[in-house]
This record gives sequence, structure tokens and C-alpha cells, in this order.
Amino acid sequence: LLFPCLCGSQILRREDNETMQEIAHTWLNPSNWHGEDPCKWSGVMCGKVRDGGTAFSVISISVRGVCRGFSDETIHTCSIPPSIGNLQHLQHIYLNGNDFRGNIPVSVCSLKHLKTLYLNANQLEGSIPEGIGNLKNLEKLYLNNNLLTGRIPISIGNLVNLQQLELQNNELAGEIPIEISKLTQLVQLDLNENELEGTIPPELSFLGSLHRLHLGGNMLQGEVPERLLGPLAPPGLTWLDLSNNRLTGALPL
Repeated sequence: LLFPCLCGSQILRREDNETMQEIAHTWLNPSNWHGEDPCKWSGVMCGKVRDGGTAFSVISISVRGVCRGFSDETIHTCSIPPSIGNLQHLQHIYLNGNDFRGNIPVSVCSLKHLKTLYLNANQLEGSIPEGIGNLKNLEKLYLNNNLLTGRIPISIGNLVNLQQLELQNNELAGEIPIEISKLTQLVQLDLNENELEGTIPPELSFLGSLHRLHLGGNMLQGEVPERLLGPLAPPGLTWLDLSNNRLTGALPL
């Protein structure tokens, strides 16, 4: 439960205020992030939350083009600061399209109220933190169009409220974790254009809410599970992309 509003910095949680001022300084004051009141900055929303006491908290951050303010000599330092994890009541993060470098901060995994996480269209490297599974309230996870490597963490199966999982256009490797089949609220799953291998888990048919499944452009082998195309397929599945893999056998139509 929250009540969005504009609020003076004197009633914004001090930790939130200090963190936002630090982030603004680190990002060279993007989108006119100036002044003592972060709640009045463009793309920042504050509100009262149930367990936040009487003070207001930052609940949403949205900003674009941050790294455009950096010079060629300093662009490599344009990243998402770990201090973002201090904003403990954040519910929505929209940091897509900023050209951020570096890794996904592990501190993001402590934001237990988070519902939306958009980190797509950057140049983020490294692996997806195993702690991502701590975000039990997450509904939308967009990490696509980055330079992420490593395996998809099995802890992703803990995100039982997830509706959209977008990991396409990275360099993710290994097998598709069976744990994804636990995400029964999932409507769209996009793993296109990675380096995933192994077989397609038949358990993906357990995703009863799934409408769109994109697995193209990987190194998947074996036959297409009958459960994905036969009578046991998710009833709402309207789009299935398996192109440009190493699949064999006949389609189970």
C-alpha cells in the first residue's frame, strides 16, 4: 500500500535522501537531478509504504541516457552504484537504455519490495546474481540486450510472481534451468540469441499462463518436447520460436 506524492526532503527517509544525492552525483546529475528534494526530480516517485514509518520513501526510479553525460575517457566508470540497494522500499526500477557498464549490483537482490526491474539495453557484463531469487515480489525482469555471461541461476525459480522474463541478446550459456517451470504466472519467456545448450526441458509445458516462448538463436539440441506442441502444451501459447538451433526429429504436431 502506497500513497505517491511530492514531498519535501525533510520528510523523505534520510537514508533515501543521502543515497539519491550520491547516485545523482555519480551519474553527473542526469535529467536535471538537482536540488535538495529527490522527490521532485524527473523520473523519481516517492510515497508512504506500509512498513516505512511516517517518512516517505523512494519507490520508483526512471532515467534514460545517463552515460551520454560522460566523456570518452570516463565512460567506463558509468555504472549502476551498489548504493541503489539502500533504497529498501523501491518497487520499480527503470534503468534501461543508459549504456551502463560493469556488473549488476548484488545489492539489488536485497530490494524485497521490487516488482519491476528494467536493466535492458545497456552494456552490463558478468553473470546474473544468484540472489535474484530473493526478489519474491518481482513481476517483470528485463535484462535483455546486454553482455551478460554465465548460467541462468536456478534461484530464478523462486520468482513465483514473475510474468515477464526477458533475457534475450546476451551471452548466457549452459542449460535452461528446469526451475523456470515453477514460474506459473509467466506470460512471456524470451531466451533468444544466447549460447544456451542442452535439450528443451519438457517441464516448460507446466507454464500454464505462457503466451509467448522464444528460444531461437541458441545451441539447443535434441527433439522438441511433445508437451510443448501437443495437447499438453500451455493452453494460451500463441507464439513459439525455436529457430536457429540444433534441434532434430519431427515436430510433434
